[in-house]
Amino acid sequence: MSKTAQKTASPPPTPPPSLNAKFKSRLPQIIEEICKGLAVIEPAVQDVSVPLREFHDYLTFEIAKLKLELERAAWDSKVDQSKVAADKAWLAKMEQLQKDFDVERMTSSITFIRSMVVRVQDTFDMRVAY
Repeated sequence: MSKTAQKTASPPPTPPPSLNAKFKSRLPQIIEEICKGLAVIEPAVQDVSVPLREFHDYLTFEIAKLKLELERAAWDSKVDQSKVAADKAWLAKMEQLQKDFDVERMTSSITFIRSMVVRVQDTFDMRVAY
């Protein structure tokens, strides 16, 4: 570490002395309970992410297939306008579902909770194994 980095690095802030005694004594147990809960739900979230991603892949395929069908229909000698309109409405519905079906967002709660646990531990200068 350079001298400049040593000068700018400061020790982590310590919790204020006015911290509620009940909160201060309960905090390690709260963090431990959160971590135990994560240990239970994290595998379940990982398990559910597999079919979620599979569904998303199939949805993407179906959207691409329908787009191709619509492009092909536009070149037909006789176009069924009501079918094309219905297919376009169905395509719009599936594209909106695909847009809203964000697998990362659906499964990110674990990562977010872990990052907040680390932040709480850093804020209150504590570490609990999980």
